[in-house]
This record gives sequence, C-alpha cells and structure tokens, in this order.
Amino acid sequence: MAFADSATLALAFALLVSAYGAVALVTSGVASTPSLRLRASGYRAAFAAAGLVTYCGLVLLGLLAGHDFGVAYVAEVTNRSMTLGQLLSAFWGGQPGSLLLWAWSLSLFAAAAVVVHRRRNPGLTPGVVGVLLAVECFFLLVLTLAANPFEKLAASVSTRRKKHSTASR
Repeated sequence: MAFADSATLALAFALLVSAYGAVALVTSGVASTPSLRLRASGYRAAFAAAGLVTYCGLVLLGLLAGHDFGVAYVAEVTNRSMTLGQLLSAFWGGQPGSLLLWAWSLSLFAAAAVVVHRRRNPGLTPGVVGVLLAVECFFLLVLTLAANPFEKLAASVSTRRKKHSTASR
C-alpha cells in the first residue's frame, strides 16, 4: 500500500473517530449525570483524530517534497523547478491542501484544548472540544468525498499503450 492510499484511509478513519468524539463529548456535556467514561473516550478520540490528520499532513508534505506526480494534487500545484520552500508552501496551494491544513489545525486545537482545559474547566471542555470535532468532521467529510488531496492520477494513454504492447510480446 502506497503512502497516498494509507493517507486516504487515515482521512476516512479520522472522520469516523471525529464524529464519534463529537457525539460522545456533546452527549456527556449536556447529560444531567455526565458519564466520565464517555467523556474520557471522547477526549481519546480527539487525540486519535489529531494523530491521524497529522499523519495525513506529513504524508502530503512528503509527497510534495518527493515530487510524486502520480498524485493529482502534487501534479496540479508543483513542478520540478520549485525549491523546497515553494514545495512546502504548495501544501495550501489548492483547495484540497488548504482544507487539509484547516482540518489539521482544528485537530491540533482540539487536542490542545483537552490537554490545557480538561482539569481547569471540566464542565466547559467537553462542549468546546465536541464542537471543534464536529467542525473538523465537516472538513474531513469534504476531504473524503469531494477534495481528496491523495487522489491518484489515471494512467495516461501512452503509458497504457506501452504496457499493453510490452505485455503482448
């Protein structure tokens, strides 16, 4: 499995984990008798989502720096003459990369909110992190269904002809 394929799966899994975390935290935050296990599970979901989206961000940075033109987004926003700084800034050079950057930021903010505020504001933190995860779900849904930065390019006609003529010999 290529890195782009594993990142696509990580995006889908991050969407599921974020959705679970949002529901768990909002439910535990508004319940008359909050479930501490459900709250802790929601917090762990926020950390898992942050890890998964961080993995996706690092994979995209690697694909951009490595000139992997088999990935449509890399082929769209980069070329071989770009410097490393330009390649790294190409991360947000198109809609899929920009959406991934927003999702990555939201996931890190949600994880930071859990670390900083879960003991300081135990009544407020589940709702705040739950809403952050719900917004993150929107970005991950768009990334998964409409603007996947890890989508592969279809093989060109000349490449298919070459493969076909080589296989028939």
